[in-house]
Amino acid sequence: MTASVSMTNARSLEQDHKLEDAAKAYGEILSRYPQNEDARAALASLRDRMQHIDEPPRDILDTITNNFERGDIAAAASQCASELNRYRKSYALWATLGHCHLKRGALNEAATCLNKAIELGPDKADAYAFMALVSHRQGNLANATALYRKALQLDPQHFLALQELGQILLRSDTPDQGITHLQSACTRAPENARVQFALGCALRQMGRLQEAETAFSAALRVDPDYTAALANLGELRLLKEDYESALDAFLQVSQKEPQNDRARAAKFHAMAHLGDWSWTSEYASQRRYLGLQGTPCNPQHLVHLEDNPDLLRLRTQAFAAQAFQVSASAIPTKPSAATRLKLGYFCSNPHQTDTSAALETLTLGHDTSQFEIFLYTTVSDEVDQDLPIEGVEHHRDFSGAGEAEILAQITADQLDIAIDLNGYTSEMRSPFFSQRVAPLQIALPGYPGTMGSTQYDYLITDAKACPAGSERYFDEFLVRMPHSAHVPTPDLATAAPSKTRTECGLPDDGFVFCSFNDVSQIDKNLFGTWMELLKTVEHSVLWLGRTSEIAQTNLKNAAESYGIDTKRIVFAADVESEQQRHLADLFLDTIVVNGTTKVSEALWDGLPVLTVAGKQLAARTSASKLQTLQLHELIATSLSAYKTAALSLAKNPEELKSLRRRLAQNKAISPLFDRRQYLKDLERAFDTMIARHRQGLPPDHLDLVKAMPSGAVAPLSRIA
Repeated sequence: MTASVSMTNARSLEQDHKLEDAAKAYGEILSRYPQNEDARAALASLRDRMQHIDEPPRDILDTITNNFERGDIAAAASQCASELNRYRKSYALWATLGHCHLKRGALNEAATCLNKAIELGPDKADAYAFMALVSHRQGNLANATALYRKALQLDPQHFLALQELGQILLRSDTPDQGITHLQSACTRAPENARVQFALGCALRQMGRLQEAETAFSAALRVDPDYTAALANLGELRLLKEDYESALDAFLQVSQKEPQNDRARAAKFHAMAHLGDWSWTSEYASQRRYLGLQGTPCNPQHLVHLEDNPDLLRLRTQAFAAQAFQVSASAIPTKPSAATRLKLGYFCSNPHQTDTSAALETLTLGHDTSQFEIFLYTTVSDEVDQDLPIEGVEHHRDFSGAGEAEILAQITADQLDIAIDLNGYTSEMRSPFFSQRVAPLQIALPGYPGTMGSTQYDYLITDAKACPAGSERYFDEFLVRMPHSAHVPTPDLATAAPSKTRTECGLPDDGFVFCSFNDVSQIDKNLFGTWMELLKTVEHSVLWLGRTSEIAQTNLKNAAESYGIDTKRIVFAADVESEQQRHLADLFLDTIVVNGTTKVSEALWDGLPVLTVAGKQLAARTSASKLQTLQLHELIATSLSAYKTAALSLAKNPEELKSLRRRLAQNKAISPLFDRRQYLKDLERAFDTMIARHRQGLPPDHLDLVKAMPSGAVAPLSRIA
């Protein structure tokens, strides 16, 4: 090959930015033609040019970028390292190599590379954002925040910085700024489903549920297969009691992700609220592993599936392990030096029926010379912001507040005992009990079961709800109250004008079985027993509570399958109709999960309630109330005995009248509805717990029945 042809080839390589190959070609020409001044001059010029080039050619960077974007991080990192031998001052190579290390979780190596990138490109927002992400993952939030802010100073619309700084600010004392940053990120990248989802999660965490639903819907418009957004949308619809739409969302998730146990359990929950028992066959095939090997499930969606407290505890522990991340900087566990014991009641949603009914007793009835009361609430945008009670000594409304602000206030309050009134029954803004917000933390169950976490020291219960041997169902130590653990409410009397049976759609003379418990608590086997009662007791009807049209249709169809005329299934038209419960003859309790407020209201109105004492706490709360009223004959030991007792009462009107008289007499002096006695017992429990703690003793099961002074309450056995 002539020198002229070789020179042409070398210049072509140089023009194609293949500088190393061009330099090699010029060198080969000089080795063959040492006197070729053109080749010597071209090589010298090329070497000088190469010394002043910081970045590799575009095609090399494109290859590295393509490898990174298709997930071949190792290949991208290897090529970066190789090219850095030639382009030591390349910002792009150092930044990309740092990003590769970040993706691999090699945070120290990532920091080294990104610091070099910042040195070479101090005006580049990407390097600061990636370096902030390293600090974020190392737990250095202050440094991460400063770096994200620097990135946004260079590029106010930087997507990563907007998104991640938004997440940090959500947990700070300026959560609204976090929302603003995420909203800006959504504006910057409207077609990015991931950031729309992040905004939805943030809004949900802040209790702004309607806006959260809009954000999740936006994510799904971009990516209809985004199952996490679908699942969150379904859960928000559950909270709104829009069970049909919720079910549709969970069905889609289950179809796309058959192994998603959390969505499966939520689907079962939605179906139960619609009176649809077709979930039972799927549950039977999945029960061994549900919530244990797949995604942990919300315990509130599990408790109605079956009366199996051992299995429920295992599933709850799996969920709690994810929900309660124990903080490394927990609040000190030394009790306050205050003369009064500081009690903090935590309530995620004070408007929830059962919680609202107990709040006045718990927050206004204590002996204020001995106890200082704090009420901590968060209220979502779905409900009226006005609290149902007034006059609490210290009310901290944290609606819209961030975690840092909330924890700072709780720390300043220096609680002795923190009491969780919700458990898993309401939207958990944040599991603050994982932060150890007080020396002693207690579950006073709104949710009828263990919290599945040792962050709770005690659970308030009683000997009937949790008999000897049931300790194994709980992670907490049990405090057995002397009487029922049911919190008496201030006034269960109804103000509704009286109606006749005819006005409520009931027969004037027929026997009226009723159950106003939620339709989700009615299981297939129990409903079958109810239908057998209707078959046996002529002209009888079953009076059920308010529910959706689809649930009514499903229950009527089920009744028809048992050969029962659907006219004998009557649904209460409204709240006022339910308040006419005294028109019924016998209240039939649900079995796997007992009624709570509805059962108490029925007993207060003098309506006998028939129940079964099951195994799990949720299946024994009514038995606890009935035992406190000394009405043992209304506590069956099996579904068969429950049916026998119902038939006996339906066929023996004098026996039923006698039972009503005893109920009326007993409730007048029973501790079940005695707020003052309940609070005395509860305060004694608190004193006992804190005394043990101050003596350096660990929590233990406490039985206040055995410790109760004799003659504290007149025994009901003396009633004529």
